[in-house]
Amino acid sequence: MRKQIAIHIFLCLLVFTAVVDANEPRVTRFQQAEAFAEVGDLVRHRYYQETDAVDLYHGAIEGYLSKLDPHSTYITPEQLRKTQERLEGAFEGIGIYFDLIDNFLTVLSPIDGSPAYAVGILPGDRIIRIDGHSAVGIKSAEVEERLKGPKGSIVTVSVQRQGHERILEFEIVRDKINVPSVPYAFCVVDNVGYVKVNRFSGRTTEEIRSAVGELLSKGIEKLILDLRGNGGGFLEQAVSVSDLFLETDRLVVYTEGRRRGSREDHFSRRDPLVPRSMPVICLVNSSSASASEIVAGALQDYDRGLIVGHTTFGKGLVQKQYRLKNGGALLLTVAKYMTPSGRPIQRPYDESGQAYVEAGHDNYDPNNDPESTVAKPIYYTEILHREVFGSGGISPDVGVSADPPPSFERAP
Repeated sequence: MRKQIAIHIFLCLLVFTAVVDANEPRVTRFQQAEAFAEVGDLVRHRYYQETDAVDLYHGAIEGYLSKLDPHSTYITPEQLRKTQERLEGAFEGIGIYFDLIDNFLTVLSPIDGSPAYAVGILPGDRIIRIDGHSAVGIKSAEVEERLKGPKGSIVTVSVQRQGHERILEFEIVRDKINVPSVPYAFCVVDNVGYVKVNRFSGRTTEEIRSAVGELLSKGIEKLILDLRGNGGGFLEQAVSVSDLFLETDRLVVYTEGRRRGSREDHFSRRDPLVPRSMPVICLVNSSSASASEIVAGALQDYDRGLIVGHTTFGKGLVQKQYRLKNGGALLLTVAKYMTPSGRPIQRPYDESGQAYVEAGHDNYDPNNDPESTVAKPIYYTEILHREVFGSGGISPDVGVSADPPPSFERAP
C-alpha cells in the first residue's frame, strides 16, 4: 500500500512538473494536477478490481508520450537491456540465426565461433525441445527467453535433422555472443560484390570496411549494398558508412531541433574506400529505416548509387536516450533528419501507433502512384539535379517488388 501511495504521489508530481506551455497560467497547471490526483484516488479506491500501481504508472507515461510522436517512448528496464544488446551487437546465449517456419524453430545458421557452432548445430536443424519442453509452435520472444542466459549456464536442445531418424540431443554452454552487422559478403559473379548489412551497431563501419576491402582485393568492379530489413542504429555509424562511398567533406545528413541555431551538420571525413568510378547499387525495402535511410539518402542525393527496391519506412526523427532512476529510459524525439538536398525523411504520423507501423510496411507507395492526391515535395540531387521526393522515406530510383530476405536479426 505504501508503495502504491508513493507511486501515486509521483504520478501527480509528474503531471504537475511535466513539460507544459510556459505561458500557461499557473492555476491551470494546478487544476490539471488536481484532476489527475482525483482520478488516481477514484481508481485506487472505487475501481471494481484490484489494480497494479506499476502498470498504471507505465500506462500513464505511455499515454503522455503518445500525444507526441510514434518514436518518443518509455523503455522498461528489461526492454532497455534488449535494446542495448541489439545496438551493441553482443549478448549471452547459444548463438544462432533462426526463423519460425511452419511452427518449427528452424536454424538458419549458427554464428561462427558460437557455442551452437562448437557443438555442431547446422543450418536447417529444427529445435523441437528446449530443456525438455516442447518448442513446436513457440513464439519469437519466447525463443529468446529460453535460449538466452548467463554465460556459463547450460541449456539442452533436442534437434530434428534431415536424414537422421532419431532426435539429436545437444548440451550447450552459453557464452557471450558477438553478432556481426555484416552476416555475409561475397562475389555474386566474378566482378560483382555483395554486402548484407543488418544493423548500424558500434562496429558496423569496421565490418563493412573489412568486407568491402576483401571484395576489392578480389577484383570486383561493381558493388551491391543490401540494407533491406535494416531498421537502423547509431547515427554516427550511418555517417561513417556513407564515408566509405562519398568524397571528403560531403554533407551526409543534418539534424534540426525546435530551437533556432539547433542545426547540426554531419560530414564525410575520410577519402572513400570505394572508388568513385565503381557502380554501386543499394537495395532497400519498407523495413529499411532511420540510419539505413540516411545512407541511402546520401548515396541518392550525390548520385553515388542507384537505389533499388521499395520506398523505405520513413523514420526521420532523432531520439535521445535519457536514463531513468528505475533502470528504464526515455527515448525522446529531439530533432529531425534531413538529407543533403534538404529533404526530410520522416513520413506523416497522424494515425495511431500500430497503424503507423503497418502503413510503413505496406506495399503502397504514394510517391510512385500517379493518381495519388498526397503532396509530393520535390527536391533535386546534388550532382545530376534529378528529382527526388521528401517527407515519406527514400523512394527508389528503380522500384522492385520482392519478398524481403530472411531475417538474420534473431540470434539468441
